[in-house]
Amino acid sequence: MISKKCLRIDQNLWRVARALYRAWTIREVARNAGMPVSTVEGVLRRLYSIGRVYFRPDYKKLGLIPIIVFAKYKRLERFPPFTFAVRKICGLSKLLYISALVPVIFFDRWLSSLDVDKVAVVRGFEHLRWNPVDSFSLYDDKQKLLCPDFMKAYKSISMYEYPVETWSSDGSTVDKVDKAVICGRMLDPFMRPGEALERARRYDKSLPSLSTQALSYHVRHHVKPVWLHNTVNFYLDVGKYPLRVYYVEGKDSRILARILVRLPLFQTAKIDVDKAVIIGQPLNTYLREIYEIMSTLDIKMPLCELILDPKNMAKQIPQLYKHIKNKKWTWPEEITLRSNNKIN
Repeated sequence: MISKKCLRIDQNLWRVARALYRAWTIREVARNAGMPVSTVEGVLRRLYSIGRVYFRPDYKKLGLIPIIVFAKYKRLERFPPFTFAVRKICGLSKLLYISALVPVIFFDRWLSSLDVDKVAVVRGFEHLRWNPVDSFSLYDDKQKLLCPDFMKAYKSISMYEYPVETWSSDGSTVDKVDKAVICGRMLDPFMRPGEALERARRYDKSLPSLSTQALSYHVRHHVKPVWLHNTVNFYLDVGKYPLRVYYVEGKDSRILARILVRLPLFQTAKIDVDKAVIIGQPLNTYLREIYEIMSTLDIKMPLCELILDPKNMAKQIPQLYKHIKNKKWTWPEEITLRSNNKIN
């Protein structure tokens, strides 16, 4: 009998999901998985229909920090630079969920430029994503099911009690070419460096055209050292399984976030010193175990459980290479908006 607590993933998808963790190219994925390149390419096409692969840079080394702001609802058409998305969120009251990737040196300036009534602000000193290598997951290759390992999660609570490491920055980062390659990889984890640079040059004419040899030097010496790994998130139909948002406060909020984000169908967690945000699509049959874990920890959920509205979102992809000069972050003079939709 198939458990309702499980996600059906075929064996090739699972092998490729694990193999791409430390793979810089699709050829390396194939080698790690022990599969032909053509097979891996086909599996990736199927994977992209039910999930997304993410390139994970070390934001600390780049002088960047992910930010989440919960704010009282209002119509917005203009956002500060470095804002990624603004979404309406459903809960006990109407809220906005605002996400950004901001140079640490500009955090206060970005926050003061955000014209909203802020309810909560979370700095992602730790930015985690579920990954198939370091997770509380069990894969049944006979039934092709990916299931949460709640027993392992319970036993691991004490492992995640360590404090959150905070940091500051003097505004230093990689150069524009390096950031252009990183931005390309954030769109497509296997985008060729030359393609990423040429794509960026369409938006920033100050970027140079480099030889293959020169660009390879940038990748080896500057880009790969800030690359952590790749990972994949599987997504369910949001109409049936909404994206749940858990905003938690308290001294154990970091522990809860580190545990939940390792369960299948949780996607990401951003962890501040004494608060955190976790997003995922846990099945209803997960909820009892999730709240059992919560009940053992010193946390509170002041906003209760929240649901992201999938139909109401303004989104932009910040072209971060535009805001670098002499390996330092710069603040754009104008407030920018590059959105697909406006928040209504």
